[in-house]
Amino acid sequence: MNRIKTLMTLVLTLFLAASLVSSVAFAASANKPPGDPPYGLHVEGAAKGTKLIGVLYVQLYDDPDQPVCVGFNSLNAYVRLRQGADSSTFATGTLVGCFSEANRDTTQNAILEALRDEVIDYYFCNGYGTDEPCYTSLDLVLKDVTDYGSILFDNKLNILMDIVFTAHEPEAAD
Repeated sequence: MNRIKTLMTLVLTLFLAASLVSSVAFAASANKPPGDPPYGLHVEGAAKGTKLIGVLYVQLYDDPDQPVCVGFNSLNAYVRLRQGADSSTFATGTLVGCFSEANRDTTQNAILEALRDEVIDYYFCNGYGTDEPCYTSLDLVLKDVTDYGSILFDNKLNILMDIVFTAHEPEAAD
């Protein structure tokens, strides 16, 4: 009986060790772009206004029904934002264009443009889901990126980053 118990303990220990090694290998396969934050993204660190802190998840992929391009032709983005105790999740829906990690400006601008109205409406106007229009000149900018990780899985590039958005009045043109 003791031999069976010892054998089972050994098998379970080996299984747990193998699970730990495989999870570490998976985590090591996630990529960070070279350098320090903001990892080549355009941030406006000096932007004044209301901070919205959260996590942004972006998935870049090729949709066979869309035109072929260098990089990926479609993306979905989801962001969980918090201001004080109030938090909410927003989604871009599917965006079509030419997106890649190498062309971060295009991707970043498309995401900000797609999220702007919902985020501004929720935090600064009538609240999410109301029928009343929201008229404001507030703009949404990326103030900071504190962490960034990406992994290519199933021919989809998945990016996760800790971010700070700022909602502020746009600068007046000269």
